[in-house]
Amino acid sequence: MTKSVLAFIALAFACANANAAGYEKSIMWGAKTGGVAGISASYIEGADALYFNPAGLVMKAPGQDLSFNISPVWSKFSGPYNATNDTVNSATNLSTPLSLIYSNTLNEQWAFGVGGYISGGSKVSYDNIDFAGAYTGTPSTKTDLQVAELGLGVGWKPTSSWKFGASYRYVMARANFSFFNRAYGTSGPTAGQIVGLVNANLNDLKDQRSAFKLGAQWSPSETTHVGLTYRSEVNLNASGSVDGTFYGRNAFGVPQSSISQGSATANTVFPQAVTLGADHAINDTWQALGEVAWTNYARVDAVGVQTSGANFNIGATPAAIGNTKLTQNWKDQWNFRLGGIYSGWSWPVRFGYGLTTQVTDSDWARPTFTPPGSSHTLTLGSGQTFELGGQKLDFNAAGEYTWVNGTGNGKAAGDSSASPGGAADIRAGEHKTSSYALHLGLAYNF
Repeated sequence: MTKSVLAFIALAFACANANAAGYEKSIMWGAKTGGVAGISASYIEGADALYFNPAGLVMKAPGQDLSFNISPVWSKFSGPYNATNDTVNSATNLSTPLSLIYSNTLNEQWAFGVGGYISGGSKVSYDNIDFAGAYTGTPSTKTDLQVAELGLGVGWKPTSSWKFGASYRYVMARANFSFFNRAYGTSGPTAGQIVGLVNANLNDLKDQRSAFKLGAQWSPSETTHVGLTYRSEVNLNASGSVDGTFYGRNAFGVPQSSISQGSATANTVFPQAVTLGADHAINDTWQALGEVAWTNYARVDAVGVQTSGANFNIGATPAAIGNTKLTQNWKDQWNFRLGGIYSGWSWPVRFGYGLTTQVTDSDWARPTFTPPGSSHTLTLGSGQTFELGGQKLDFNAAGEYTWVNGTGNGKAAGDSSASPGGAADIRAGEHKTSSYALHLGLAYNF
């Protein structure tokens, strides 16, 4: 048996969230905004504005605001993995995006905010994937990705109808992954044939970068508000380690072997985004809201992986996990959101619908990514203000259900002689993702 050509088919920042596309949920967190499908840019104010639109840091009156949000999300994925394109179901995974932010409106014109929050992430796992006895074991894949930010922002209100804001973002990405890819023989009796599976673990990949966000809010009348935000791009190059297990193909009598620990890096882009929103009070009891957001995911055409020192044996032949790129060919993402608020009861009723356009390329769809289709989100929420020590305590809650289905074409699926890059690992079939989220929040105004 000769040396085999190996290629990664998954890496640190290349796995999508359960609820939208790319590297982030359509609604990461936010109990008040979550009720209206995540619409926020035009009306948000106080501490949460540091994340949604820093122009809103300036509240209606001087004072301080301390906000905490948590959004547990239960998600499930499915898609084809093996050579016969059988559907594999992931475990139901729980992730908990959250935020803790403080803001201070110093006077009628100036305010600042500081805090931390989750801005991206995913948690997906497939355990003991069945390859019909083709290999010496049953590999597993998982994705555990988190993008957290520390923010420091300032808001300015030069006139009664205009607000502007800016924030500095210290972006921290961390990821742990396990995944598999096929190894191919290059000559001899196994030339062009699959000789085994590499089940690799990328461990504790980390990177930190600086970025910024800009925002503006305009109130042409007391009943109408417009908001605009811009989020800058972040180039990530994360470093960590790699190890794992090689499962030999039973048909060739190839034994199982361990992959020695080596170093690994992965690079990608957390892209720029622009959001435009508006809200209008129709009367005393009804309010309509709308928002559109563009995210430049077309910047992610491929993601590079570099490894060193991760060695193992294919039978008696030494091999190493080498460098490669993960083809993405992603499309720009558009989020369209519509919402409404009914205030005729003591507890207002907030509701919304969100549509996220397809980002994942149909030729390169993988079960650990959002399916190649449009995502749909339904939300419902409410909230109330209570008194605590003579100060206001706002409680808000919202529920969210998101689903997306799509068919992958399977780039070169079944072609065991495909060139390095993992093309033959892209299987054809239906991909599905669904998730439930509960958004909870408290804000103390003092």
